[in-house]
Amino acid sequence: MTERSLRRVGTTSMTLFAFVWAVAGTGAYPALRPVILGAAVLIAVLILAPTWFLRRRDDTLTRRLPSGWWRNFQIVGGVQFAAIALVVFLAIWADAAPLIPSGVALVVGLHFLPLRSLFRDPIWLAPAAGLIVVAVTGATLYFVSGPAAGIVAATLGSAMVLFAVAALVAFLPAHPRVAAAQRVGRAGGGP
Repeated sequence: MTERSLRRVGTTSMTLFAFVWAVAGTGAYPALRPVILGAAVLIAVLILAPTWFLRRRDDTLTRRLPSGWWRNFQIVGGVQFAAIALVVFLAIWADAAPLIPSGVALVVGLHFLPLRSLFRDPIWLAPAAGLIVVAVTGATLYFVSGPAAGIVAATLGSAMVLFAVAALVAFLPAHPRVAAAQRVGRAGGGP
């Protein structure tokens, strides 16, 4: 799979999920909704436009993904979906619905850990760590400062983490291991 394809898919999906988190974050403070949504649209355009319309030198590099990567990716996504459903069920059952954003952020953060190995790229540790920190912060604020603070921290924090990682994926050069594998492949050898 080419770096361009991987970058487009990763950047687009993370940007869209970041936007959804930003929209969710406007619920606690409706007066700030236009500002938050305007900022989210601007950030999304600044990330996605170059990703989709500018070519980079490393666009033709290919990344050799493990065999069965698509099946494993679907398994990770399925487990994530089931875990999110469980978080929602448990939070509603415990009469703690405002903890749902923190729980979902935790599940989404944890789902990035196997993606690091699957895509052979350590960049996926960034959203894992960021979203886990956001989840813990949101849950802590829920108990310390109240539900609104926890919801805002979890939703807008998740949006910021995903926008930041989308920008990293969009603008950082291909991982050095990808570039090295491409050079070895051109020399006639390689993995």
